[in-house]
Amino acid sequence: MTTSWFRSLRPDAAIFALAACTWLAPRASADVHIVDIYGGGDFTQIQAAIDASVDGDTIFVKGGGYATFTVDDKSLWIVAEPDTPGFPVIIWDTVRVKNLSAGKSVFLYDITAIGIPASPPQAGLILTDNVGHVRAEACEFYGASGAPNRAGASGADIATCFSVSFQMCSFTGGPGYQESQCDGCYTPYESGGDGVSTAGSVLAFYDCTLSGGNATTNNWQSIAGSGGHGCDVQSFGFFASGSRFYGGGGGQATDWQAPQAGNGGHGVRVAAGAAQLLDNTYSGGQGGLAPEGFPGVPGASTQGPGIVNFLSGQKRLGSANAQVGSGQSLSVTLIGRPGDRVYLPTAPTSNWRYLAAKLGVWLIPVPVRLDHTPIAILPASGTAVVQVPMPNLSPSESARQVFAQCMFLSAQGQFVLGSPLHIVIRN
Repeated sequence: MTTSWFRSLRPDAAIFALAACTWLAPRASADVHIVDIYGGGDFTQIQAAIDASVDGDTIFVKGGGYATFTVDDKSLWIVAEPDTPGFPVIIWDTVRVKNLSAGKSVFLYDITAIGIPASPPQAGLILTDNVGHVRAEACEFYGASGAPNRAGASGADIATCFSVSFQMCSFTGGPGYQESQCDGCYTPYESGGDGVSTAGSVLAFYDCTLSGGNATTNNWQSIAGSGGHGCDVQSFGFFASGSRFYGGGGGQATDWQAPQAGNGGHGVRVAAGAAQLLDNTYSGGQGGLAPEGFPGVPGASTQGPGIVNFLSGQKRLGSANAQVGSGQSLSVTLIGRPGDRVYLPTAPTSNWRYLAAKLGVWLIPVPVRLDHTPIAILPASGTAVVQVPMPNLSPSESARQVFAQCMFLSAQGQFVLGSPLHIVIRN
């Protein structure tokens, strides 16, 4: 990745403007659809709701298991609303977003997607050829386990996407294929999948967990597979704050005819491009054991010929439920430094632009409007839960989509960009 994606925007005066918070006007065409697998909504499958939607619509999904769905060049919010705690929205296949044109946005909230062990095994999330903005919050994505001559799938495969961000999401690579005796002899295809595999894309991770899949035990004459990487960057790159990157464990060689155990995966691997890293944790996977042969090499915390830049500073995070009622208060949890003044600018659209001086990625368009009064001043603990009042929607407005981003002004006078928030206000 060239470093042009990681350059400053403009002087501060052009970025910030103090003003009253307006909470935005509604989009005239916005509509709401309810999906319920048990028949209590407008549709029983998410894909049917997508096909019936137009740009700007919101799709609420009740708890249950659903089939795969694809968003193809359509601006939508897809938000889980399980009626019962512990009854999540699960996609028993891949979620795909593709061909999103400039200015369009897709937002996914509280969805679990589990890739299926097809040939090839499928990732939980596949993003391809998106010029527009893709956002996900509180989602879980799992890659499928490997197949003969196939490694485990990545939790997410992302290619040629120029504005992607994840907040409080987890990604888990699929485990390697467990071969039986002489099933694929001499072929090292039992490797685990990556948590996230990305090429030609720019991403932001806030408070996320990325775990490579473990390779499986090898009991025949091939070399055992390696663990997957937490994040594997083939080109371009990503920013991460307050996130966790774990490499998967290498496969074991348990038989005297299996001479070589597998290597552990890396927490972060940058083959080409750049990773800008702020206050994360990293751990390489363990190398596989080989009682009668050669053990695998442990994975590194970070590795690769690309650029890995550890930023000086501390994470600033925020979180909130994506849904709130008209005229109610949104409960926002904040994590920062004592004395931080926290602001919550909002916008009707999204953005992606790295700003090194602000230790983060702008995920709403600039210039931003800041209310004169911060929503919080953090106490000595550095954490706070605050109630932010929401506007009253008109009777004709069923829902309003709002992009927001937590912004922290330190006691030393430095602005630090925090987590994005995605808010749908409902009547």
